[in-house]
Amino acid sequence: MNKNILYFISLLIISNSFAENPSESSFPGGYVSIGFQIGKTKDKSRYIDIQISPSIVLIGPYKHDLPGYLFFGCSVGKRFSKGNSSMYFDMNFNFWNVLLTLGAGRGILLDKGNKYSRNKYWAGS
Repeated sequence: MNKNILYFISLLIISNSFAENPSESSFPGGYVSIGFQIGKTKDKSRYIDIQISPSIVLIGPYKHDLPGYLFFGCSVGKRFSKGNSSMYFDMNFNFWNVLLTLGAGRGILLDKGNKYSRNKYWAGS
């Protein structure tokens, strides 16, 4: 446990040493996340999604009077439901601050050669 804490503190110190001031950077920042979701569809069937989502900052508090960050991104994933699996792709917007995350996305689900419209919404703290 002590080794993990020491490693984490060292990582924070090193990353802060090389960090740029976002207001002086030409690149506003972003992230890549790997996600795991559990949910229900409109017809009440349960699903499990595994996805990767790269995103870039559109607006941040360092240049605007905004209480968080607005990101634009996309997601590519695989859905498992009712013993079947299908791929999906969507574009999304999400807002993050210290207390809250909100988002919405729209895309397509590819299932057995068919394309279905896909909407998603999320919130968390």
